[in-house]
Amino acid sequence: MQTIAGTAGITLNGGGSLEAGATLAVSTLGFNNNGIFDVRGTLRVDQGGLPAGAGTYVYDPGATLILNYTSAPLFVNGERYWPAQSGPARVTVQGAGVSFLVPRTVGGVLAVSAPILGAGQLTLPGTLEMRAGGSSSTRRRSTRPGDTSATRRRPRWDRSGAALARSASACSMNVTVDAGAATVNLALNSNRTVPGDLTVTTGTAAERIRSRGISSSWQRDASTAR
Repeated sequence: MQTIAGTAGITLNGGGSLEAGATLAVSTLGFNNNGIFDVRGTLRVDQGGLPAGAGTYVYDPGATLILNYTSAPLFVNGERYWPAQSGPARVTVQGAGVSFLVPRTVGGVLAVSAPILGAGQLTLPGTLEMRAGGSSSTRRRSTRPGDTSATRRRPRWDRSGAALARSASACSMNVTVDAGAATVNLALNSNRTVPGDLTVTTGTAAERIRSRGISSSWQRDASTAR
């Protein structure tokens, strides 16, 4: 992994490339790309960093963008490192989270372990992976006919230690709840609808989950407790 920090900064007038398997961590405002920067590995934006410049950031299908501000959310407001078209297919949100001020699309996997503000700006035709610590204020998903996108979620916890299934309204076709060793319970008086398959991969699934608006097929993974 290579880290760019300090006040002097780096300017790429001819562009460059970040090779597959490599990670570039940017924690300064002085990283400027004025050419074509081809991201094939992982570009990580750390606290205090913001890749800039007048050039273009191009993401290969296997590339990953990690948003890793730690003391305050990172504002996504049209910066060139995350283009509105042909952006990264894999995005990870961690640390203090992000706040979206402009629309963005993640076509592959959005892995979330921190708060997302302004999530209604997001379009997710791919997979949403909610990890421990992840949350969102609202979100807009693709509703195109035939959309078979998937949602994978790690649940939040109530005071008794039970896992609470998050709202599945306007969610993807298929939903997987990764519950660890806990019990999955739906909040009272709150219906969920899953057009495709609802799968609980681990833990114990409360039977009432099938009577609260869950449609289509229901299955438990072989590793579930019951």
